[in-house]
Amino acid sequence: LNVTTQMTYKTSFNILADTKYGRPNRTIVVGAHLDSVHEGTVDQNLTKRNLLVFSDRLTEFIRSWYKR
Repeated sequence: LNVTTQMTYKTSFNILADTKYGRPNRTIVVGAHLDSVHEGTVDQNLTKRNLLVFSDRLTEFIRSWYKR
């Protein structure tokens, strides 16, 4: 077994959002863990895509809720 590692420091960002009429007791936390695996069944772009799709659907739901 041969193992090679490489450490790279990169800047990452967290996104925080709040609604105009949000309530502190109703919070949704969404996150993803991006592994350092480069081969195999882990697709890091799929994780990011799923978060974007979820946020888009959540936005649609919230907008339709306030249109009532």
